[in-house]
This record gives sequence, structure tokens and C-alpha cells, in this order.
Amino acid sequence: MAATTSTSSYLVDVAMLTDSQSFLVTHIMVDKAVLTEDAELSEGSQVTEGSQVSEGWKSLDGIPCIMGGIQALVASLGGTLHGQTSRDFPWKTLPKELARLGYVLVNYPDKTLMPGELQPTLSRTKGIHDLPQQHRISLINCLKEGTLTIQAVTNDAAHLRLTTSKDPVVIGDVPSACSMHSCGQRAFADGHIDRKGLPYIQQPPSPTSHCHVQVIVEITWPPPRPTSIMLPPPHSASITWP
Repeated sequence: MAATTSTSSYLVDVAMLTDSQSFLVTHIMVDKAVLTEDAELSEGSQVTEGSQVSEGWKSLDGIPCIMGGIQALVASLGGTLHGQTSRDFPWKTLPKELARLGYVLVNYPDKTLMPGELQPTLSRTKGIHDLPQQHRISLINCLKEGTLTIQAVTNDAAHLRLTTSKDPVVIGDVPSACSMHSCGQRAFADGHIDRKGLPYIQQPPSPTSHCHVQVIVEITWPPPRPTSIMLPPPHSASITWP
């Protein structure tokens, strides 16, 4: 059954949406969440003025949550993502957009499809909807928990290294101990992805920890000898001559 996202006035079939339609729905749902938050503020409460980023996207699920969360990260540094149109979310071109802005996503979840990465099992890309369900859950958890962060480069030289794909614009998290990869993944502005990111470092055992090791010793016994028969000693006869 296709997943649906509900509001007070409509139901949206998420599986049938394009990136631009999902982006529009995300805007509507985030705006509604923000209005709800504003309506709940009492008249006596005070809000600090400044470039504050709404967290209304955290009340969403699925693709709209991912779009809203990434938008919020970019907006936290004063940036705005540009798609092919104002209604497009630039998932396929997100690495290039990050490079243009001079931003780097850090701690992108491991074993998760990178922005712009093609799903090997699909013959035609559907943009952000290529993300498998488990990948969506991992990305949503990282966004809501705040482990996926964003940084801005501080000088023109570093910015140039991003736009020329010398440095990555998406840095993956350290792979887990059970991963087949020893280093995390990285994505660059030109779209290529590698596995030369953060390495997994095995932690040495604590000196105070006690490890109980079970040792199994296998003993092989020699084959039994054949049964020996004791022969009586020969009888000695004494002859007495008269």
C-alpha cells in the first residue's frame, strides 16, 4: 500500500509524487507547522529577532521531512537551495548546489544513497524518491537527532576546491565495525563518489576490562592395542639318574 501524508484538508500519495511536487507539498506542510507554532505562542511571550530557522519540518515524515531538514540546515547558514525551477528540490544536483554555496554536509549516514547517486537497480531515476525505505529512515533519524550537520568554508581558496571537486561537499559518517568498508563515503560537486572518507578505527580494549576466553582442548587418544595373551612359562622337568 502506498504511503500517504495527511493534512487537515487533503491526502497526498507520496509514492506518486515527483521531486517538484514533493517540494511544493513540503513547503505547504512546513508553512502550516510554522503557523501552528506561531498560533500557540502567547501574547506575552517574546521571540528573539534574527535569522531563526523553523523546525516545523520535524513534525513531518518521509520525503517531506528529508527535504525540510536539508533546507533547514542550509538556511541555518543563510543559504537557499536552487532547483531547475522554484518548485524543484535539487536532490540530483545537491552536491553542486552545496559547492556553489560553499557548504559541506558532515556525518551523512553510512550505507545510505548519496544525493545524486543513482540506484543501481533502477533503469530511470526518480530523484530523491530513489531512496529505499531504510535509507529514508536513517537520513530522517540523523536529521532529527542533529548528527547530520553543515559547515561553511571560510575562504575563497577552500570554496574553489569545492567547486572544482578537489574537496568533498558531503562527508559520510564513519562506517560501523561490521561494515565491509574501512572508510566512509564522500560526494563531490561533479557527482563522483568514493570511499576515501573517515576511517574506522578499532578501539583498543580497556586495561581494566576483563575478557573471559573459553578454551576448548581436544585430546586424541591413541588407538587401543590388541589384546595380548599371557602364555604360561614352559614346564621344566628334572631328571634324576639313579
